[in-house]
Amino acid sequence: MTNASDLTRPATARATLDDAVQPRPAVALTVLAASFVGVALGYSSSYFYSSGLFILPIAQDLGLSRGAATLGPLVCWLTAAAILPFYGRLMDQVGAIPIAILSLVGLACAYVLLAAAAQNLATYLLCSTAVAILGAGSTALPYSRLVFVTFTQRRGMALGAMLTGIGTGAVIVPLGVVPMIQSVGWRSTYLAMAAILVAGAAILAGLLASARGTILAREQAERQGLAGRTAAGEIWRSRNFLLLGTAFFAMPLCVISIVVHFVPMLTDAGLSLPKAAGLASTLGFASICGRLLTGFLLDKVATERLALTLLALALVGIVLLLVAMPSMALPAALILGLVLGAEMDLLAFFAARFFPADAYGAAYSGLFSVFLVGGAIGPGAAGFLFDASGSYALPLQLGGLALAVSAAAILALARGNR
Repeated sequence: MTNASDLTRPATARATLDDAVQPRPAVALTVLAASFVGVALGYSSSYFYSSGLFILPIAQDLGLSRGAATLGPLVCWLTAAAILPFYGRLMDQVGAIPIAILSLVGLACAYVLLAAAAQNLATYLLCSTAVAILGAGSTALPYSRLVFVTFTQRRGMALGAMLTGIGTGAVIVPLGVVPMIQSVGWRSTYLAMAAILVAGAAILAGLLASARGTILAREQAERQGLAGRTAAGEIWRSRNFLLLGTAFFAMPLCVISIVVHFVPMLTDAGLSLPKAAGLASTLGFASICGRLLTGFLLDKVATERLALTLLALALVGIVLLLVAMPSMALPAALILGLVLGAEMDLLAFFAARFFPADAYGAAYSGLFSVFLVGGAIGPGAAGFLFDASGSYALPLQLGGLALAVSAAAILALARGNR
């Protein structure tokens, strides 16, 4: 296992970066606006928040069961987890701008393929795999890198503002996709989404063109503080990565499971479906607030301390769901939405703080892959546990245990890097 001290070299790189050409405010704001647009259009928004809306029409059109149609997003999610480290390492070599632009175009091409070639279960799953392979680079991976390179002050706030693009997409995508599916069908809707992504990629390229020189100069300055290129394997075998991987696997194992099962949880507790859906909507609102608040606090509070505080808050939310349902569902939703929104901010800051700048892509993408696997396993496991026990008590209790594991890993990380 690689010694942690070998991988805590970013401080020198940051000092060199601070001495480099400082971006004009207009350039910094342009990068932030482009990154916001990119994550609002990219895989984490346009596919993640629309995939559930396509399940029923795809099932009806292809003659699939609802469970079989659900395999598409699951296969896509797991393929994205597998392919992201490739994108991360590629970004470390070629820079963030090409990955950001080309991945949006790739995602558009995958949507066209899905609309044209999905004729049965096999071709549907192959097309869903293509969505991940071609579009996984349009997650927050390149945009978080652009923010970290551009901003040396108020970096957390800038990152939080950028990530609210995902929340914005979560609001806008369903509002546009549902009526379009109803009027022109799911295939034409995917084609329309592809056209929007191509237009978005063109806008992104235009916005980033003016900032390209500054970004390249600052990336070069950042690398001057490093002794040599860091191997991805060295990152992934390091103590820091293994501890953070444990934390970011356990965290979504709990939080995303609760988010997915929140409405059934509330209806089982006696609430009507409209009331349950209304309470569930506060999760999305709270997640947007969580991204901004976490970004603001990351500029002022140690990353580990903030992460532990948020994990403790999530545990409070679980206790409320266990002992005071449904009367305390609203505060529980607000707390868990806040934590849900904070996870990506924390992941990006941990990747930047504990790993060399020339390996940010490898560190971020590796941690995000682990996060995706935890988020994929958790909801299914919670469903099976509910079927076995007849209630959500056991999944919630095990979720609390997962939070404790995450907290223990972050504590060990903090103590090992004093």
